[in-house]
Amino acid sequence: MRKGDIAFEGHPNKEFKFGRFVANDIGDGVVSELFPVYKHVRDYDSDYWKYAIHLNWIMTPIFAKSITSSGNSSNKLDAKHFLRQEIRIPSLNEQQNIGDLLKKMDAILTLHEEKLGQLKALKRGMLQKLFPAQGDVVPVLRQKGFKDAWKKHKFMESIDSITDFRGRTPKKLGMNWSTEGVLALSAQNVKDGYIDKTIDAHYGSQDLYDKWMGGRELHKGQVVFTTEAPMGNVARIPDENKYILSQRTIAFNIKEDMLTESFLMYLLESPGVRNNLLRFSSGGTAKGVSQKTLSSLMVIIPTSLKEQARISFEFYNLDYLITLHQHKLDKLHSLKKFLLQNLFI
Repeated sequence: MRKGDIAFEGHPNKEFKFGRFVANDIGDGVVSELFPVYKHVRDYDSDYWKYAIHLNWIMTPIFAKSITSSGNSSNKLDAKHFLRQEIRIPSLNEQQNIGDLLKKMDAILTLHEEKLGQLKALKRGMLQKLFPAQGDVVPVLRQKGFKDAWKKHKFMESIDSITDFRGRTPKKLGMNWSTEGVLALSAQNVKDGYIDKTIDAHYGSQDLYDKWMGGRELHKGQVVFTTEAPMGNVARIPDENKYILSQRTIAFNIKEDMLTESFLMYLLESPGVRNNLLRFSSGGTAKGVSQKTLSSLMVIIPTSLKEQARISFEFYNLDYLITLHQHKLDKLHSLKKFLLQNLFI
């Protein structure tokens, strides 16, 4: 397989239901005989073709007419039918311009992904240093002016109550989710540190909100936590807007004389608490956190609310940068999607 050749990999998946072509942009080499290899007979731009062969609206009609066998393992192409198919392509010069633009776009995306990864790694390191390790009563890095040992007690001793709607569905209330109204927070919406309002968004009517929340409305700053799929993500309600707390997500009501809401969020992200929740959570491969698990959870926290606030402030600034980079990365991905949709026919 020479550089610039493309090979067909017939294993279907969620993104490529017929399989996909893979472009060799590394160098000359060998490939399994299971993967048929094709080469260009005219001048072409390899960067342009690398993107073109992954666009479903271009390749799916071609594959649909060219697949000779399918199953759970792998699809195969009938070369006779495949090579008869036609697509629209620009001139070589335009191919080069499009390929160069998308290559630069990917370079920018990679740069921002690396920056975001570095910030998240920094946060993981801070969580290890600013919270006590297993068996310790003080963290490695201590806030200036605080010397008292942290106190160990049951997690629920600092929690007034938990808002939990697991097992509830709109159908039980005679209703359904809709495409507009009050945002329902699912486990997918709650990221580590922020609420993502664009992913897996579903909504409820005002009537559903009134019946569902029933006097247990969420407030700005309140900590929400995902109990499963994915388990352990935590964030705070960002504003005064109404939200429906849907399945697999719970909210904590704290005892304000023992805990601050901002510190609670980072406590739940700390390695010691996270590891204990994973260890004691119920279920098999899809583990879940039950209220029984939370009742048996032991935590170590500062007795001073001022020290809690100081620690929270350190993480707040870092979370702000992480969220900023995440939003910028999301916009760049949207821009790339727009370019792919409009630079090809």
